[in-house]
Amino acid sequence: MLQAIEANDERQLPAPVFTRSFIRSYAREVGLQPDDTAARYLAQFVPPPAAIPPPASDTVPRGGSANINAILAAALGIAVVV
Repeated sequence: MLQAIEANDERQLPAPVFTRSFIRSYAREVGLQPDDTAARYLAQFVPPPAAIPPPASDTVPRGGSANINAILAAALGIAVVV
């Protein structure tokens, strides 16, 4: 495991919980801060956050005003004829 850690070979490491525990124990033995050392090492393997797509437009095209204008024009035309 130590060789994989030194080579930054994530494929050869066990599950992150075991790697974190090993790094913490090793850091403690060599006089480093266990939590900080494990966090800094494992942070390099965290995938970057996914790009967030822009929000959809809040405006929904509606044909309401166009339909009302057509209805009013038709009603006015009928009223003129009658």
